[in-house]
Amino acid sequence: MDEIIRRAKIFEGYSEQPYKCTADKWTIGYGYNFEDRGFRTAILVKILSVGGFSREIAESLLRKMSWQVSAFWRRSTLSIKI
Repeated sequence: MDEIIRRAKIFEGYSEQPYKCTADKWTIGYGYNFEDRGFRTAILVKILSVGGFSREIAESLLRKMSWQVSAFWRRSTLSIKI
């Protein structure tokens, strides 16, 4: 799983500031689409307590989404090999 997380970080890059992704969705961190997914209360509390979004928070979100990231990379690898 660590390899998948490492690849997702490289592919997505990191942004501390919100931006519109290629799908025109508000995104932050390592490609976290908060427009559709939102934030859990615990993450919002952490963002407020540290004074903003951070790499630590972004990595936490990425690890929580690791099953989705894993599925994405499996599909990407399959489509490239075909």
